[in-house]
Amino acid sequence: MNAGGSRDAPVLVAGPAYCDLLFSGLDAVPDLGTERFARGFAVQAGGSAITAVALARLGRPVALLADLGDDALGEAVLRVLAAEGVATAWVRRRAGDATPVTAVLSTPQDRAFVTHLPDPGDAPDLAGALRASGASHLHVAGFPFVRARPDAATLAAQAGATTSFDPGWDEAALAEPAVRALAADVRRAPAEPLGGGPLDRARRRRGAGP
Repeated sequence: MNAGGSRDAPVLVAGPAYCDLLFSGLDAVPDLGTERFARGFAVQAGGSAITAVALARLGRPVALLADLGDDALGEAVLRVLAAEGVATAWVRRRAGDATPVTAVLSTPQDRAFVTHLPDPGDAPDLAGALRASGASHLHVAGFPFVRARPDAATLAAQAGATTSFDPGWDEAALAEPAVRALAADVRRAPAEPLGGGPLDRARRRRGAGP
């Protein structure tokens, strides 16, 4: 566990957090056997951390449930989360493992991605994180978390929390029974807003909510 999390975070975001290596200003993605130079480069927290950071910027207390390696990339992700005000008490640092990482190659036309996601290991203690954080809402970010915790929606309901789910874009993963089952659970659950404040004002400005 990583110290320094909040015990009253009403939104718990769960799923793989990546260290994103962003190469921008490329004219094109390099062909095999060639090299191109990017005009820009940045290191950011990706994956589930993107949603957690966005919620924090909208003024919502938020905690992240994810695994990071005990390495420099993991430290980089934690620094971003700390700077953005995301609670990290339920971020596990796995000794000897690499932090999930994505290289993003950005061109004027589109982007390309290369990702390394280590084996997940033991399933995260979702019930414990929901209970300790006092979360009123669980957001499941990405299909890999569902493979580890197919009971995510059930555990959230038992803790009195609502659930949302962003499975990602992988067509094969979207056909997996556990992923489809969680999506069905979320569709059957009663709709409940995440609460007042900046998030709902932002949703209303976009026309995405009442």
